Amino acid sequence: MGSFVHLNVHSEYSIYDGLVRLDALIEAAKKDQMPAVALTDRSNLFAAVKFYQAAVRAGIKPILGADCQLLDDVTGQDSSLSRMILLCQNNQGYQNLAQLITQSYIKRPQSGEPIVRLSELTRETAQGLLLLSGGQTGIFAHALMHDDAARLQTQYDYLATRFDTRLYLEIHQVGFEGEDAYTDAALH
Repeated sequence: MGSFVHLNVHSEYSIYDGLVRLDALIEAAKKDQMPAVALTDRSNLFAAVKFYQAAVRAGIKPILGADCQLLDDVTGQDSSLSRMILLCQNNQGYQNLAQLITQSYIKRPQSGEPIVRLSELTRETAQGLLLLSGGQTGIFAHALMHDDAARLQTQYDYLATRFDTRLYLEIHQVGFEGEDAYTDAALH
């Protein structure tokens, strides 16, 4: 299992859905001989320093990131929320992610979850970041599931000009309802 790396783990610091304790995550990654592991808590970097230090001590490459709510306020294609995973490649990416998350808290709806707006993803704010599309709940999901090639192309073009080769279509195989249909559409 040494070549497998988790790229989307929510810890006890994910306010909405995290259960994994940081020490247990590092222990499991070490036991499974993972060379790296990503911590992608929901809309926060609260555990980043603690996770980073623990992973380095254990000889595991820490990958910092966040699982963010995304609002497409640019392409005019959709006003519903989707998800994306942003992973840091380097210090510039960490600084950009921290800024995006900070802005999402400042501009969030009064009683809602922090939201990153698509317009906030510029070439500058995307520097040092990888984007995973969010799978079945991500930005491309609606277009894929409704065979809307024009919408998919518009959203892809917008993100590709910002992330270049650092944009990835995410597929999950964890047993969610509708997962097989999404996977088929994504692979097609």
